[in-house]
Amino acid sequence: MVLALDHLFNPISPRKNRIGVFGPYINNGPEIIQDIMKFLSSKGFCAITGEYYLRPKTQNFKKVNELCPDFLRTLKDETVPPHKWLHELPRLVSKSIVYLTNLRGQGNEIEGCGDYDIPMLGFILTDEITRERNVCHYLMVEERYSRCTCPSPEFCDRIVKPFCPFYDSVHIPWSIKRLFLSSNNMLIAVKSLEDLKPLIDKFVEGP
Repeated sequence: MVLALDHLFNPISPRKNRIGVFGPYINNGPEIIQDIMKFLSSKGFCAITGEYYLRPKTQNFKKVNELCPDFLRTLKDETVPPHKWLHELPRLVSKSIVYLTNLRGQGNEIEGCGDYDIPMLGFILTDEITRERNVCHYLMVEERYSRCTCPSPEFCDRIVKPFCPFYDSVHIPWSIKRLFLSSNNMLIAVKSLEDLKPLIDKFVEGP
């Protein structure tokens, strides 16, 4: 199923220029996802979610189902469980941007990224990106964002309970957070989406 979709996406954009944008469809989730998709499109990337895609240099969102011939759409909608579809979806992209503030179906997409070695930039939106004291020594704090620099799950130590925005500002379940703790991924806390965009630039343009 996903391999067939990959073939259908090739005329639109090669896989190396496709970026997944994963997040919840509650609260302000849809607006944030669409904003990031438009930003990526303006940079020449094809942005893909579980439901929509946006071609490079366009502003016209299209449903993924519209790309499929009837038989493939029927196969996807009637025989592929939603959690399985979300898990396999990252195989269509080279990297992914994941909105983590409200964790829902993107958990399946994150697990798929982990299983298929798709680099991820995960982010939370919060007013509290750091504190004045007792801050985790793996938290790199800049003017507009903070970033977890823990190199692997085994070094993430919560015994002394230092401040971590990914626990204390927005609690990300350990089973999900641990998938971001590698050199291929970024885990970012920002106060606004505009503060995140320079980091998205760096992430998608990098190796």
